[in-house]
Amino acid sequence: MTRLRLDAALYYPAPERQAKQMGRPRKVGKRLPTLKALINNPYTPWHTVVVKDWYGHGDYALEIVSHTAVWYHTGLPAVPIRWVLLKDPKGQFPPQALLCTDTSAQPSQTLHWFRQRWQLEVTFEEVRAHLGVETRAAMVSSSYSPNHTCSIGLVLNRSDVSSSGATSASFCSSQSSLVSEAATNFC
Repeated sequence: MTRLRLDAALYYPAPERQAKQMGRPRKVGKRLPTLKALINNPYTPWHTVVVKDWYGHGDYALEIVSHTAVWYHTGLPAVPIRWVLLKDPKGQFPPQALLCTDTSAQPSQTLHWFRQRWQLEVTFEEVRAHLGVETRAAMVSSSYSPNHTCSIGLVLNRSDVSSSGATSASFCSSQSSLVSEAATNFC
């Protein structure tokens, strides 16, 4: 699950190989139009979807279109993807595209996963800030402790099961000493 460039090279799947066909098997089929070209195309079949709590705007109506394709870049394996093209009918943000490697996923599910991804990235930033966990380079140094991994698990578990709605940030700031103590005892 990630963003996709609007000018990404997307293709149809490779055609079936014919009997006694010479040469290397094709990795991809014919090239598809870019997603950027679909934005203003009057024949693009847009569907309106209401997304709950869209980045603090509450319930928000978006126009989307989705399909499957094969993403390919020279030197890399061909990857079947589901792309979702988003357009804001109010014009408050520019069109953007998402991709998902689960080609059976519904477009609404892909949007939901994308929103959840942002929440997870915020949680990781909070863990870094409140528990002192640094970047990957710092983990290699002697200052990194295995207790950090257990602390992260406790923070994520606490934020998942909290019935009071406490976020990982409030949990970390008010309970950091308890987390450190628990990590030392359990790890």
